[in-house]
Amino acid sequence: MKELPYELSGDRHKAEYDPVSDKVLVSFLQMIPARRSAIDKHTAVSNGWYAWVWTFDDLLSHANDDPSDDSKGEYLIELGRTYYPGKPYDVAHDNGYSGVACVNGVFNVVGYGCFDNTGDDRYIISRTFSLA
Repeated sequence: MKELPYELSGDRHKAEYDPVSDKVLVSFLQMIPARRSAIDKHTAVSNGWYAWVWTFDDLLSHANDDPSDDSKGEYLIELGRTYYPGKPYDVAHDNGYSGVACVNGVFNVVGYGCFDNTGDDRYIISRTFSLA
């Protein structure tokens, strides 16, 4: 087992390969480790639903025993920021559950979460884009 990049910290990862760009997109709920003290109940912070883009070579760079060549991938895309007024840490984990599909270089990702600043309603939203 090998530890993957910090940028992939989270849950509900779904990956899809794009043969047009030769890249892999991983859609996931971002959860950054954030324990502040031994008695702090907040173990992670999330800003929402993200996608991380990398190549297979980036992934394989983690498979050897040389951490000096480990790649962090190409970029991180914010697909949907979640909002939970008054509850900045523990409730913000309610998003993600992604569906990911790629056809002819066009990704369609579908996710769930609270994506408006009221913090009251949950939505199912979709994003369609190409990596080009």
